Amino acid sequence: MVRAGRSDESDGPAITQPLVRLNIFRLPGIAPGFLILALNGTVLTASILFVSLILQSDLGNGALISGVAFTPFVLSSVISGFASMQLMHRFQARHLIAIGLVIAAIGYGWLGMLGAHPSYAANILGPLIVTGIGLGFAVIATTRAATAAVTPQDAGLASGLFSLARQLGAAIGVYHRFVLCVVITGIGQSDCLI
Repeated sequence: MVRAGRSDESDGPAITQPLVRLNIFRLPGIAPGFLILALNGTVLTASILFVSLILQSDLGNGALISGVAFTPFVLSSVISGFASMQLMHRFQARHLIAIGLVIAAIGYGWLGMLGAHPSYAANILGPLIVTGIGLGFAVIATTRAATAAVTPQDAGLASGLFSLARQLGAAIGVYHRFVLCVVITGIGQSDCLI
């Protein structure tokens, strides 16, 4: 995946340029940014899946209403993202990242305390807004801090790596949610898929 090459010389000269130059991880902020975005993707995707399942199976909402129920999360994330961009002129990015991750962790923890029969207004809306606020601060500050040292010719590579981090984290989050469902509840694998 990292190197492309041909071993058969009859097809032409071997390709020696790497697809991903690993030395990009030596730039300040790239490796920590990758890790933060991957971990965030892990928790965020599993949480969205978890809340979507609750909204649809426990509360009886359809897919459209369940999607609309995430609007406060999106709006709070966008608003805090804009606030984060403005605050980066006054505060160091690492402080905004830390504050954002703590706020997001509070929201995730609050979501984790849902009872057996939650209601949207009383049990889900607040944690979604808090999580959105935290993520708006953390993701924007992380991305800006991580890409600050990237040259224009490496901007596409850095962007691709950050997209990979989010998607890899998302896949891991869904996988762990499924495994925990099977192991903790003891119900069948097919029941954990719904």
